[in-house]
Amino acid sequence: MTSLPIDIMSRLRRFLYRRSVPSFMRGDDQAIEDELAAFLKIIEKFAPREPTAFETWWARLEADIGKRNITRSWPSEGEIYASCVSLIKKSEPRVPARNRLDALKINANRIRNREAVGEYWIRHGGADCLLRAGLVTKEEMNLYAKKGAANLTQ
Repeated sequence: MTSLPIDIMSRLRRFLYRRSVPSFMRGDDQAIEDELAAFLKIIEKFAPREPTAFETWWARLEADIGKRNITRSWPSEGEIYASCVSLIKKSEPRVPARNRLDALKINANRIRNREAVGEYWIRHGGADCLLRAGLVTKEEMNLYAKKGAANLTQ
């Protein structure tokens, strides 16, 4: 398991600890573990990958599950799924982190490869961001700014 599933499982166990185990599962450790695994699988599909976004999302998830689940028993898989879907509908559309384009890295690579980039990335705010992130050096920026992408040679 990577750290996200471990974090989810830890939080999930704390959340469920405050609720009653369904009577048909009491004393059946395997059934409890299977239920937790099913919950984890659902939550992992929807959870943001960025730590700060995850913190906020988790708090909202717990609150939403609490509103749906009027008993003090564990929620069902359907309730967890509905809460996850509800959070998506309430928030902006998100691209999964693994598919998100990183403009800083893309433009830093273009500068290093002597490819064309916009003025923003050479003389304006983008240049400051690239330098602060350590993705390019001041020398690379100065060389690129002085000669321009079309005239750069290795």
